[in-house]
Amino acid sequence: MTYATIDSIVNSALLSNNLTIHYYVQLANEALKCLNEISYDTLPTPKSVELTVNAFNEVTIPEDYIDWARVGEKYGLQILPLLPNPNYNRLAATNDLDEQIAYTEPTTYRDSISYFGDGYWWNNYTSSYGEHTGRFYGHGGGKQAGFFKPIEERGVIQLDTSITPGTTIYLEYIAFDTATIGSLVPKYAESTIESYITWQYKSWSTLYNLGDVDRAERTFHNNHRKLRARMSDLTIDVIRNTARKHFKQSVKL
Repeated sequence: MTYATIDSIVNSALLSNNLTIHYYVQLANEALKCLNEISYDTLPTPKSVELTVNAFNEVTIPEDYIDWARVGEKYGLQILPLLPNPNYNRLAATNDLDEQIAYTEPTTYRDSISYFGDGYWWNNYTSSYGEHTGRFYGHGGGKQAGFFKPIEERGVIQLDTSITPGTTIYLEYIAFDTATIGSLVPKYAESTIESYITWQYKSWSTLYNLGDVDRAERTFHNNHRKLRARMSDLTIDVIRNTARKHFKQSVKL
């Protein structure tokens, strides 16, 4: 992929707006703010690390961590994904001495629709004579292990109790990367950053009215929309496969 530098984009914005080099620092500041903003979602800076699970079924979050993209266990070339679980406790487990300990698996598993022996199944899928009535379509495999939850205030990712200490966890995450004049950006983003510079320049310049500022803002948003579309890997096949993933064949009794 071909890249452009922030320096070249700022110089282009100077020429486009008929400005002298004296405006370079101000426009460069706007360009860096734009790059930092769009790097969170449109142009993320991904990083990958391997982390070791500690005695509390946790891994430590890297210092430049912003948000996770993928968490999984190494399996050769493949990464077996773990699933986010919002129901995990954000507090650490402690003993009577207020020392941190590992969470243990509850002795009784409870779920909204649990195993076949509970009242829900008998009330909804059997007749008054104890006969199976069918219509129990697409039933999954029950409780699934392999979950995690990022707990940013503690600087850790809490993992499922089934993942033993010492296991290597693969973390792919969006990292904070300080932008500089020499930072490289894809050519796709060139017009987006330059239009942002123009919008911000016209918003604080006394030479332009509110109509000019509004048009400059709309130009930026249109360029940003095109940038997101060009960087996206969403296709018809991806949408179709995502929809089909939630269906499976099952015996209809």
